[in-house]
Amino acid sequence: NHTQSHTTTPTDHTTTNNQPTLACVVLSELAGFFVSLVDSIGSFSLQQTMQGVVPRKDGPNPETLPPAEFSSLVQQLVLPLCQSGAAGPMLDGTVAFPLIQMAPFDVHQDERATLELFEQAPEGSRIYLATGYFNLTPKYVRAVLASKAEFHVLTAAPSANGFLGARGIMGHVPAAYTFLEQRFLQAMRLGKAADRVSVHEFSRRDWTFHAKGLWLYMPGDDLPSLSMIGSPNFGHRSAHRDLEAQLALVTNDRTVQLALHEVELGSRKILTNPMT
Repeated sequence: NHTQSHTTTPTDHTTTNNQPTLACVVLSELAGFFVSLVDSIGSFSLQQTMQGVVPRKDGPNPETLPPAEFSSLVQQLVLPLCQSGAAGPMLDGTVAFPLIQMAPFDVHQDERATLELFEQAPEGSRIYLATGYFNLTPKYVRAVLASKAEFHVLTAAPSANGFLGARGIMGHVPAAYTFLEQRFLQAMRLGKAADRVSVHEFSRRDWTFHAKGLWLYMPGDDLPSLSMIGSPNFGHRSAHRDLEAQLALVTNDRTVQLALHEVELGSRKILTNPMT
């Protein structure tokens, strides 16, 4: 199972004395941001205790408050964090932006950033996207159709889907994702975008695939300028139901770009099957 967690701390390759210190400071700021976010979410969440799941004594009760009132309280806690989350340079020429998605509370920061990336990527650029559960939302599909960029998607084959062999209706999940892939490819053909969009499936005996991430290569570049690292799967649950967080790492530092490229290139080298 491929991950890209090591790319968030590329300080091993620094070449000047001040870069490790700068990286540690900014990484500390990013860690502080996510600690504050988790603490904020915990303040309005139910608690698991020995007596069962109960509301916090010092926080709002999501079970009794009207949904609109509860959503408003959550926004008051979370939105200031989202607005203050952008970090400064992590290394020379590198910036990390936290992106949060909490659609039940009308927080759509990650979705908006992803849509803007799809829509604004220039002709000749390449976007590599990995997700274990390929189910792009209609907004994302329309953005891919309208984009000028090439898209290369890597997802799980039915044999590598985490729901393979599950009991009951869950056992049909892998086939459902295959159907969604075929529907996406049909939309690309009808929209005359099939020549710049490809989908490959990871397939390896006794392995599952739950990787996720995004890499942007600008026109003529062999190394990525941007990578998204985090929890979203770019599907319906990520956009509309779950609480998600990731980092948009933007860089022109060759050392960082090489580290990101090695992760993306590694995902392409694993066993895959092209979808048509």
